[in-house]
Amino acid sequence: MRITRAWRPLVILPLLAACTAPQLAKVEDSRPPTVRITAPTDGARVQTATPVIEIEYTDEGSGVAAVSFRATINGADYSTAFDHYSRGATGRVPASRPLPLGRNRLVVEVPDRSGNLGRAEVTFWNAAGGWLGVGIAPGSEPRRSVELVLDASGSMRDRVSERTRMAVAKDAVKGLVQVLPGNIPLGFRVYWDCGNIKSVLPIQPVNKAAFVAEVEKIEPAGGTPLIASLLQSLEVLRQIREGERLSVLVTDGGESCGGDLAQAVARAKEAGVRIVIIGIDIPNRQIEDQLRTLAEGTGGALLTVDASAPGKLLKALEQSILRIGYQVFDSSGRRVAEGEVGGDRLELPLGTYEVRLVMIPAITVPGVVIGSLGETTVTLRRAAGALAGEVRGPVPAPGMN
Repeated sequence: MRITRAWRPLVILPLLAACTAPQLAKVEDSRPPTVRITAPTDGARVQTATPVIEIEYTDEGSGVAAVSFRATINGADYSTAFDHYSRGATGRVPASRPLPLGRNRLVVEVPDRSGNLGRAEVTFWNAAGGWLGVGIAPGSEPRRSVELVLDASGSMRDRVSERTRMAVAKDAVKGLVQVLPGNIPLGFRVYWDCGNIKSVLPIQPVNKAAFVAEVEKIEPAGGTPLIASLLQSLEVLRQIREGERLSVLVTDGGESCGGDLAQAVARAKEAGVRIVIIGIDIPNRQIEDQLRTLAEGTGGALLTVDASAPGKLLKALEQSILRIGYQVFDSSGRRVAEGEVGGDRLELPLGTYEVRLVMIPAITVPGVVIGSLGETTVTLRRAAGALAGEVRGPVPAPGMN
């Protein structure tokens, strides 16, 4: 006789329970990680705007939580510039966010796994360059004669928000006249259709009331004889023999009456007149490029503004008539910076530069040396009836010890 056994499952739960390791008591950790900035050291001077930064950190308790590493320079977060390893981190300030010259404050914070925060900070100096300021001596302001050419074509009737472009332009011109010194000769020319161009006021010291009254009369209509208007303006300005001459065009579009852009550029160069164009709501890139070619081909500039921001239009007019721009070129002849006479100083790397004033006749100032954390100034002074640049420096900048 065969006996069959009934199989029963093996019960192992008690055994597993018996073999379970006892829970370890949680380690109490109240001490923060030790964090040290090894480069740059406190008070160090680095000769680059993109220095390498080295960090060391250790923790004898719960261990460093490096994923929460944070580094700020002058309050801005640079944490993503760092690569981390078990006992430290290395980073380089990116060229897209270079450090300013002078004093910089680096703060590093590293927590441990218990939430304690380790912290270190240093103050170091970016000594890789210095500052350039360009000004003008009292009484040496350049003599400048200006004709303002205003586009009164039909498109200037178009509305921006609740106002027409012409209304915005009129307000800006009237605002300019109010702030313009009375000794600047200013003329006024308007065009409103192909062949309809009018010299409203001659180039002479401004009669503000008369100027405003003429501006109020303008009503837009027709096409855009931009080139023909500029050619007339250039012819009038070339008759003025003293000082710089400037034709300032305010327009919302390009030529529509068959004018030749190249002819205007050639005539302006021949006459020694700069053309500055203030473009209001220029409709497309092609027209903007044409206007820029026209202006920059004469040593002038194109300033584009939005009619919905009338304050910017007034500022552009003031900039074109009242201010003097300059450009900075390095020893290879490459343009590296630009600014305004009397404006904010520029930060430049160590080296020797040439400063060129954006005006006709041209004024060039060679041998402008920029020293480490030093200030160099170029001052325009009038001597023997002509403007020239006087260079001073570099001298140690205040507070850059």
